[in-house]
Amino acid sequence: MKELFVPDHLALLAKEKGFDEPCFGYYKDDKIYTDGTGQKFIISNFDEFLNYNLSEHIISAPLYQQLINWFEKKDIYIYAIRISGKWQWKRDVGVSYDDYSRGDGFESKKQALNKAFEEAFKLIP
Repeated sequence: MKELFVPDHLALLAKEKGFDEPCFGYYKDDKIYTDGTGQKFIISNFDEFLNYNLSEHIISAPLYQQLINWFEKKDIYIYAIRISGKWQWKRDVGVSYDDYSRGDGFESKKQALNKAFEEAFKLIP
């Protein structure tokens, strides 16, 4: 399930750029935690999750889709597309086409999304 969360360096960038939504997990000391107890739990109410970014010692760990949705609220659209067997990224701002990956592409969709996120964060002061 760890692959559903963005890597910690992107989670930190999200925190620095104002990401403040409740998350399923958080990063602390280079490890990812879910509910803080290590026990299985049942999701009954999304409001039970916390905005871990309110603490200066831990970092909220957003899901990939959660970060994509957060960017969309800022009118920045992130895509990963497969072309000729390689993954490429694309980023649009508003209704205009903005930027895309160049070069040989990436081996995985996650690599392309990670690069798209890095580029999108540059647009947020």
